[in-house]
Amino acid sequence: MDAAPNAPPTAKPRRRRAGILAIESSPAVRALVLAVAMIAGALISLSRGQDTNFDQLNYHYYVSYAFETGALDRDVAPAQVLHSYLSPYVYLPFYQFVRSLPPRGVGLAMGALHGINVWLVIVLSGIAARGLPARARLQLVAAATVISFAGPMVISEAGTSFADILISIPTLGGLALLLGAEARPGGSAGAALARVATGAALLGAATSLKLTAAPFALAYGAAALTGWRAWRHRAAALAAAGAGGAAGFALIGGVWYFDLWRSFGNPIFPYFNTVFRAPDYPSGSAVFDARFLPTSLFEAAAYPFRWVRTQHTTAELNFRDIRFALMLALGALALIARLARGTARPVAVSPVRTAGTRLMVFLAVAFVLWMYEWSIQRYLVSLELLTGPAMLILLRWWGPFPRRSRMLEAAAIALAVLCAISVRPPDWGHLGWRDRWFAFNPPPVSTPHPVYFMASEPTSFVVPELPAGAIAVGVIASEPVPDWGDTVFRRRVASILADPANGPYWSVSSGEPVPEVRRILGLYGLRVADPCIAEKRGRPFPLTWCRLERAPPPG
Repeated sequence: MDAAPNAPPTAKPRRRRAGILAIESSPAVRALVLAVAMIAGALISLSRGQDTNFDQLNYHYYVSYAFETGALDRDVAPAQVLHSYLSPYVYLPFYQFVRSLPPRGVGLAMGALHGINVWLVIVLSGIAARGLPARARLQLVAAATVISFAGPMVISEAGTSFADILISIPTLGGLALLLGAEARPGGSAGAALARVATGAALLGAATSLKLTAAPFALAYGAAALTGWRAWRHRAAALAAAGAGGAAGFALIGGVWYFDLWRSFGNPIFPYFNTVFRAPDYPSGSAVFDARFLPTSLFEAAAYPFRWVRTQHTTAELNFRDIRFALMLALGALALIARLARGTARPVAVSPVRTAGTRLMVFLAVAFVLWMYEWSIQRYLVSLELLTGPAMLILLRWWGPFPRRSRMLEAAAIALAVLCAISVRPPDWGHLGWRDRWFAFNPPPVSTPHPVYFMASEPTSFVVPELPAGAIAVGVIASEPVPDWGDTVFRRRVASILADPANGPYWSVSSGEPVPEVRRILGLYGLRVADPCIAEKRGRPFPLTWCRLERAPPPG
């Protein structure tokens, strides 16, 4: 039947609003949100002052310098053998910023980089809030973002040279791809598997940048197995995740790890040398930091609840974090609700539920593997950033809220406020902003190849600022290289000392060389020629320079 002549035109279907914070938003809106997130990160970093964390001074700065200049072939592990051969790629941005920008510019640039995490958390929270009205999504995403960034380690690493808050970017990006991968009924699963593989490549790249991300890569594989309608899809997803992860790892760090294998016979030298038994590092004991590992299953289960109080159960400094205990409580409530529903109210399979299941599987597996391997809180940054989306998923799973009720929003906002006011982050070291990142005064030398022995930790940050042609040698009490026998390191030191073109010799330390360092220097045929030159001022701290002279080796 034809429409009446005077009938109003048929209304066009209203296009569903995605919300300005949704992953489906226009590229312009997403770019704007990203820009705001990076600006926020930059300003937070600027407000905290210059980062002077121990690891930055110990190896973050040096390994990038050595990579750029080839100094590892000239020096002798001045950042210790333990750290000099870590992959430098993740620290290159910080190093380049320090070399090319004023200190405040370094802080702004690093904070802006870390601000990308804000955008990724917003994307993940948007996925967790799918299917809700636009107004509710906006408030829920905002609350989840606050929860994610009310993390002690996230706050403590913002604007610093630590790698954990940088590798979280590919980790969260890869997970966002996985959460949106769906195999549509009757259609090709190729696009979904491509997302799985691409996300896995990002996780593989993160692991290549810093090996402590390995639990996240394994957890990604476990999460990739969920949310499919057939076992063949699960098998294909696992294969895609494995291939993508391997490709991402090889593309980013393959050359570096292959070079270590070729040079030492250990691709992650000197770690796991009880397995690889490289001859240039002791293989009798594993290089393993077990300070914070739980001693029992009960202690492991208690960790999230111990973090509710200000303490340092799993970190060198005190912190407080209530979010993991809250997630366990919400998870228990969601499980009880699911059991209470039984089969009377079956839960329909949906993209939101699939994404939620994948996220929770990822979190659970990654957390258990992290605790088994290290239990070092700084390595948990990526999971800290997922707490907001995870709590949003758990609130929806718990289900005491009607679908369009404001109670869900109120609960999320209350959790956000509680997390924000309770967090206690540590401070790994900051100074006020000055005109130079590092400032010290090495004794003047008139020779082209002076030799400096790094006689304490952390001092390798000194090496890039030494005169051109200088040679740096690591010599600290915890790494008595001469006691290891005939290694490449001892042979290289002997070659340096045998060359008359090298010298004079100096030790560099944060105070007078300790007796054990003097003993090691004696094994090289050197001794301290007192008095030493102690700086009264320095940045980040005063240094002590001691002239070394030849002495007959003991025995």
